Amino acid sequence: MKSKGVMIEKPSQLKIIECEVVEPQGAQVLLKVNNVGICGSDIHLYYGSYTGPHDYPLYFGHEWSGTVVKKGRKVKSLNIGDTVTGDCSIYCGKCQYCRQDKNLCENIQKFGITIGGASREYFLQDEKYLYELPENLDPGLA
Repeated sequence: MKSKGVMIEKPSQLKIIECEVVEPQGAQVLLKVNNVGICGSDIHLYYGSYTGPHDYPLYFGHEWSGTVVKKGRKVKSLNIGDTVTGDCSIYCGKCQYCRQDKNLCENIQKFGITIGGASREYFLQDEKYLYELPENLDPGLA
């Protein structure tokens, strides 16, 4: 299966990318993106005026909702067909602060800013960063 996405290659330059979708492993979930919001951070990333840590090229989009289409064998709380959204902060779970259950991860990544975001049809994400949406909530509002 293939997935298309929009990537910021460098400031003020977008590119449509097509790539193979990888099967989920372990606690990974394969998501089909339903909605992606574009916020001020995304606009600053596009124009090259974002002042925090970031990397190009980059799939932007850290405000999103999607549907679970496949899941790895270790996924426990989500099912195929569930509608979800997820964390922007991707913590390592291994540094001294993560081991103490503090929100000060030394190796934190930012979804859609320092690592690829949701501006694509499909992507993989670990279950621990995902949250099922209530059935009565419009996924476009998530």
